[in-house]
Amino acid sequence: MAESTCVKCGHTSFEMAEAAISGLRFKRDFLQCGRCGGVVGVIESDNLNARLDAIEERLKVLAGAPDARSSVSRNFTPGPKHTA
Repeated sequence: MAESTCVKCGHTSFEMAEAAISGLRFKRDFLQCGRCGGVVGVIESDNLNARLDAIEERLKVLAGAPDARSSVSRNFTPGPKHTA
């Protein structure tokens, strides 16, 4: 398997660094070379889409939409009752 290398300096170690980008409201995570800091990728630092999806699902559950309940609660089978 090939080893990933920095296109600028050839180093093989990478790191994440949070940074603000001019014109954007939210910070982003830069995937960058651990030696020279050359940026090889940009990722949403707060994963906003996943958070919005979770909020949407919670709102559906609160509104009573039967198909929005989690598969865990839908497939839950109670075990035998214990008496003290």
